[in-house]
Amino acid sequence: MWGGLFGAAIGFGFGSIFSTKNTRWAILYWALTFMTIGSIGGLEEPIDALRLIRLAAYGAAIGTIVGLVIHLSQRSRSTHTNE
Repeated sequence: MWGGLFGAAIGFGFGSIFSTKNTRWAILYWALTFMTIGSIGGLEEPIDALRLIRLAAYGAAIGTIVGLVIHLSQRSRSTHTNE
């Protein structure tokens, strides 16, 4: 059951990342998706709440960094000119 919920959350996150046009929301989706992926590592037995929180925070930080890097790389490739 938990695997299905985590899989659905991760799938929704990646689907939302690539379908949104708003870059702020995309960065948030990256952070939340990686937070979900990171929290899966905390589900080993025995469950330690501090470890779960720490891995979720690491995942959110990595997701935010990935989202920002992608946002900045897309911004620098913009070919829009004001003529």
